[in-house]
Amino acid sequence: MNEKGFASIILSLLVVAFLAAVGYLALVKKSPRSMPIPDSFLTSAPPSTMPSSTSTTTAVEKVDLRSSLLAIASLHTKDAAAIASGAEPFDIETSLDPDEINTGNVRLTYAASSFVLPNSDIKYIRVNEWFDNQTKRNYATSSEDFIVRTCSGGTAPPPESGCGQPTGEPESREKHLPIKNWITDIKDAALILKGSGTGSSRGGKIVVATIGRLKSKYPDFFPQSLRGFPNEQTVIEFIEKGVSGAATGFSEIGQYVVLDAGERKILATGNYKLPPPAP
Repeated sequence: MNEKGFASIILSLLVVAFLAAVGYLALVKKSPRSMPIPDSFLTSAPPSTMPSSTSTTTAVEKVDLRSSLLAIASLHTKDAAAIASGAEPFDIETSLDPDEINTGNVRLTYAASSFVLPNSDIKYIRVNEWFDNQTKRNYATSSEDFIVRTCSGGTAPPPESGCGQPTGEPESREKHLPIKNWITDIKDAALILKGSGTGSSRGGKIVVATIGRLKSKYPDFFPQSLRGFPNEQTVIEFIEKGVSGAATGFSEIGQYVVLDAGERKILATGNYKLPPPAP
């Protein structure tokens, strides 16, 4: 082979290698970025997302924020930690409508996350994210999470009792325990609710929190069967949108379901009846 032919072959090989390199770089550029889930939510991962290495985070590929409450919480946690280092989530709330429960096609319109600040039972950060308008991630550092003296019955309390007003006393730490061991995402919750037949006719609120928080947040219908569970256990509570209970003397009646946040199973279910508000 003469020198001219040999040079031609070398040039052709270089062109092929260059085109292959350009194609590889274009493919890498288009690859989706992953959304890390904080360790505080995960101590183990479901089989479909179990990492093969010893990495301390689990990557969620191609995350659609509107259909993943875990991804939303991850984003809110990162942002809250930038405001106050060590901020931990203790309450995350969203809702499901009947179609989302029946079809599993979850498209969330909002998510509200609350984070307790380090060494504080009072001040916390609340992050509200709405997906159906231009307002996103509205941050507010609040000091309003105080014990409020409630009033009941038909007799008006004396003015000095401060009915319905903050007492200035901080709430119990059990109401602000950090969320742990949470792997059941919103789509999983919708499928569980559909399978149980609960809440399929009406939508309702979803709350991810600890037993300790929910016992104090919803004392009127928190199930007695869960009162022996540790306060730090994280659960997901679905509270069906209530209907007027005028015929039975209650202001609102509906169903509730409590799910284990880590094992995707129902822990408790039942009906709730809220008494009419005090006059």
